Amino acid sequence: YKNKASIVTDFGVAVDGYESPWGFSQFVFYYDSAVVKRPPKTIKAFLKHAKKNKGKITYPAPPDFIGTTFLKQVLYETISDPSLLSKSVSNADFKKHTKKKCGSY
Repeated sequence: YKNKASIVTDFGVAVDGYESPWGFSQFVFYYDSAVVKRPPKTIKAFLKHAKKNKGKITYPAPPDFIGTTFLKQVLYETISDPSLLSKSVSNADFKKHTKKKCGSY
């Protein structure tokens, strides 16, 4: 496990031995089946559901670990090139890759 990417980096940042590996986590979407007849099964469907139901979707606010991790997962699943998340970024690169994609849901 010593050189496994999920052990030596934390969201693209080298940990240099200063963290203990957590392994993997999974999020669960709880919903009221009397209200939500067809729950979203993908992150894209979840974001569409959130837009239709403004103010009814919640998650812990960053810097809470769970809230931050949830947002990282959304970013990872929606960015056009996930490998960009493992590279250094400039302001120009950030603007280029987030243009028209950022906003409140």
